Amino acid sequence: MKRLFLMFLSFLLTLSLVLCCLPFAANAENGWTVRAVESRKKMPEYRLSSEKAVEEARNSVYESYKNSIAGRKAELTSGKITINGWTMELCFKKIGLPGPKGYPVYIALHGGGNDNKEWQREQYRIMQSFYDGEIESGLYIVPLAIVAAGDEHYQPESFLFYDRIIEDAIAFHQADPDRIYLTGFSSGGDGVYAIAPMMPERFAAAEMCAGSSSCWRFENLCNLPLRIQMGEKDNAYERNSNAAKVDGILNDLASRYGGFPHQTLLHVGGDHNSWTHYVFTKEPASVYTGKEVQNWLEGKSAASTSRDARSVHWLSQYRRDPLPKKVVWSTAVCAGLRRTKGIYWLDRDGLLQNTTVVASYNRATNSVTIEQCDATQGTLKVFLNSSMLNLFKPVSVTVAGVTVKVDPVCSRQIMESTLKMRGDPELVFSAEIDIHYNAEQKLIEVEPVYKYEADYEISDPARLLYWDSQRIFHVDQSLFGLTREQLSSRLNLALGDLEPWPYYGTDVYWTYVSRPDKPSVIFMFQYNKCVMIYSEMTGKPSRRLEQAAEEQYGSFLGVLACEGRARYYLEDHEYDGRHHTVQQYQYFTFWFQR
Repeated sequence: MKRLFLMFLSFLLTLSLVLCCLPFAANAENGWTVRAVESRKKMPEYRLSSEKAVEEARNSVYESYKNSIAGRKAELTSGKITINGWTMELCFKKIGLPGPKGYPVYIALHGGGNDNKEWQREQYRIMQSFYDGEIESGLYIVPLAIVAAGDEHYQPESFLFYDRIIEDAIAFHQADPDRIYLTGFSSGGDGVYAIAPMMPERFAAAEMCAGSSSCWRFENLCNLPLRIQMGEKDNAYERNSNAAKVDGILNDLASRYGGFPHQTLLHVGGDHNSWTHYVFTKEPASVYTGKEVQNWLEGKSAASTSRDARSVHWLSQYRRDPLPKKVVWSTAVCAGLRRTKGIYWLDRDGLLQNTTVVASYNRATNSVTIEQCDATQGTLKVFLNSSMLNLFKPVSVTVAGVTVKVDPVCSRQIMESTLKMRGDPELVFSAEIDIHYNAEQKLIEVEPVYKYEADYEISDPARLLYWDSQRIFHVDQSLFGLTREQLSSRLNLALGDLEPWPYYGTDVYWTYVSRPDKPSVIFMFQYNKCVMIYSEMTGKPSRRLEQAAEEQYGSFLGVLACEGRARYYLEDHEYDGRHHTVQQYQYFTFWFQR
């Protein structure tokens, strides 16, 4: 009897151990199942086994990165940067001595806002000395917009230059990555409204002066202080009422989520320019601020008060928190050509889009909580480092109301990938946890990741073109703007002869490459510059995605990647009597016929 009892206890112990080793799964309140899974790509040789190993790898990774971009050392001082065939001029000034952690950086966007290039250049000249007198120590950088237009500061290509300016300033000019500031006047203020929500993780604070907003999505500013300065009577383009409405939006977001630090100064009696001397003098300005801004907007009696309106003085009080404990992120607000589609410590794949994510982490409980995410497909990427959590203990991940535990994997490869996204040493992550949403199976899987892997590659070994493990087509943005000869050299491919293709009434030619074991790829050139890279149906994602797409959009034609401007031309384009539409994702687009 005793022997049988001991055997029974042994059986229970073994069963409990087996159950503990199985992936945990539980039903969420919305009917979805949440479960933890082991990494689909087991690569233990990439694992860093201690905090010391992680720190040594981190230092080594950044030094290697700086060496890899050493050829860019003189870009800022030369006053000119060229990327993908586009060139941006800029004014670069180094003022005073650096602080203990380096120089603060003040990026100032000039006015203009029309197609008059002479007027634009005159505004650029004025901005070169607009704020610098208030700076005692810092890098003062004024970029010249790459086009003369109403949206001159937020063209798709513009964001590549903003990232590049900040990366170069950090790597070569002793810039403090946590004291990068953005300001702009008139159409430069328009730029602040657009740029700040698309790359909030870059800045410690931002100020918008005398601009107007065409973007009404400000969810991404939860952790970025924003100040709005406007003349009460500056009613062109409804700038004044627009500023008050943005103030109200930020008030509502702060009430809903917490955060969203902001201040609006509506200068009493001010027009477009009459109040601007207050931004660099100590003389107090008479303004409507706080709740009086909404009283003014609603036509109620509003009481004015005196405020310090100095721009640099206000900006300089803030330091960026690169790893905020809570992030609110609208994935719909995205600069398509950036190397990352995420903000702070969150990112996504191409299928997860048009959703609002609210996520937080807690070091005391070693946990990550996805408080809100109504995605039905795609992958939410959570990047972690040792400043956030203990990555050598299990991490609790709560999603859709269910908590599972996973063992994160620290690896040098993830450090290298996240550093290349922004070139920011404060945004280097050593571990990644992916949260996969599968609407078809009503399943959410939580997976620790070792490194990025591609199932198919056409550029050996540079991975400039590849299909990932979900058979999604990825394209390195540096390929756009290249000639056919340059593409052949970069990809080590023999491209066929060019053939004409009618495309939006312009001179477009295409060439292609095909290998027996690889999906075919078509390269399209406009005025001898690559504007589109298209993968035929052999490179499409799963049949499940194709079926879902056909239900909404029509026949599935293929997968393509576009340079930003070409992407807009394809929207609802008529070709050969057929109506086409595109559905936009990270680095690529699905193309359908209706």
